[in-house]
Amino acid sequence: MAIRLYPAFAALLLTLSASALAEPLNYNQVQLSADARREVNNDTLNAVLFSEESHSSPARLAALLNERIATALNVAKAASQVKTSSGQLSTWPLYDNNNRITGWRGRAEIRLESRDIERASQLIGQLQGSLQISQIGFSVSDEARRKTEAELIPQAINAFRDKAQLISRALGSRDYKLVEMRVEHNGAPGMQLFRAPRSNKLAMAAEASPAPGFAPGASEISVQVNGTVQAQP
Repeated sequence: MAIRLYPAFAALLLTLSASALAEPLNYNQVQLSADARREVNNDTLNAVLFSEESHSSPARLAALLNERIATALNVAKAASQVKTSSGQLSTWPLYDNNNRITGWRGRAEIRLESRDIERASQLIGQLQGSLQISQIGFSVSDEARRKTEAELIPQAINAFRDKAQLISRALGSRDYKLVEMRVEHNGAPGMQLFRAPRSNKLAMAAEASPAPGFAPGASEISVQVNGTVQAQP
């Protein structure tokens, strides 16, 4: 029995056949990754100092905390190498055994950041006369991070190329074609040395403490390259 193809249906079959022939077959595609990493000395100190106080009046309590932080910020002005800013201010009620409010407690913070770690340490020693240390950490500055990443990117790409060439040869191919590539930056966070609990009840020193000594340590910075290659005949 003869089969008759209508013109419209024949044209559709022809179009589908041409599309199938035009679409490349993605054989021998491999996903791979490579990276380059380096340890970089932490060059930035980040610290949070705080004052915690109790009072029967929440308004008076807030005034006391604000006054103490304002004094600390004024002292910090002499250290131009240290970036300072006020942090969180919070108050909460105190209750007795009968769940009645007996007073208020509050906490106010000041934040320090500096690449001059020695000068920042001296300032922290000065401020410990009226404030307590909440936390101190170290990190790599944005400038040093960008510089390191710029040096690591070519190394990571070269490692990617070497791995792609090795895989292509293992598949019996002489070369490869790059299909797509992504470059990602990663970095471990700075090392935190000290963190005090929120309800720290240690008595504050009457005078400024000696400048604390710190070991900033190092952070690992890495660049990772992910991509897909196609082995060529």
